[in-house]
Amino acid sequence: MPATAPDENYPVFRAFGGHRFLFLIFYGSSDIIDSMPDEELKQLLQKNLETSQESLEILKKMNRARMIGNTLVFLKWAIIIGLSYGAYYFIEPYLKVITGGLDTINSGMEQVKDIQNLLPR
Repeated sequence: MPATAPDENYPVFRAFGGHRFLFLIFYGSSDIIDSMPDEELKQLLQKNLETSQESLEILKKMNRARMIGNTLVFLKWAIIIGLSYGAYYFIEPYLKVITGGLDTINSGMEQVKDIQNLLPR
């Protein structure tokens, strides 16, 4: 049975934009399949199934690695943010003492300016 060019109304053919050449490259010729013995065809299908299963295993491993990577990135940022908050909570009393001292110095500087304004020039 010779391979015939598909009809323009064939849905898959339309997916290739109506190019017969691309359709035949993608799907091949049915003459090759028709001329194969059943045993050879079964072997090819078995090999195709094994390759598909190997590909599926590789894809599962890649997906697992991606999910573990995403989880580790999330944990890393959670630790960084948590440590930052903890450090601020620990240092906060010391910062209050420092800012209180700076406020005292600032008020002292204002008093010096007031006294300087009272002096004759």
